[in-house]
Amino acid sequence: MRQQCLIQLAVLLLISSSAFGQDAYWYDGDAQIPLWAAEMGGTPLVFRETSALGAPKQRLTGRVIVRFHAPPSPALQAKITLHYGLRFERDMEIGVVTWLYSAPNVANSLMLANRLMESGEVAAAFPDWENAR
Repeated sequence: MRQQCLIQLAVLLLISSSAFGQDAYWYDGDAQIPLWAAEMGGTPLVFRETSALGAPKQRLTGRVIVRFHAPPSPALQAKITLHYGLRFERDMEIGVVTWLYSAPNVANSLMLANRLMESGEVAAAFPDWENAR
């Protein structure tokens, strides 16, 4: 009986340790930065860039910052809206051409930013993070 309980405990610890492993990633320029969920339950919206519990937290805002190689063509603008589901908010007037978009929901903003970055169609795409307490 005791051995069975120890085996169940070991399995539970193994499962829970993977739940606290790297949960996602984002791009800072060309560097892929691992993320760990800082708040458990449901879809994570708050992350840390390290597994350390005291590390600063970042919260997804639902906005995505996109930096283009050059002014985007109407076709690329339409693709970002239709294919990625991002809605143009405003020109951020920094860098070459950097625009702010909003995602259909906060939880998808990280995934959409990563997919857009991995497409190679833009110079950079990343969530518009805010500090979380």
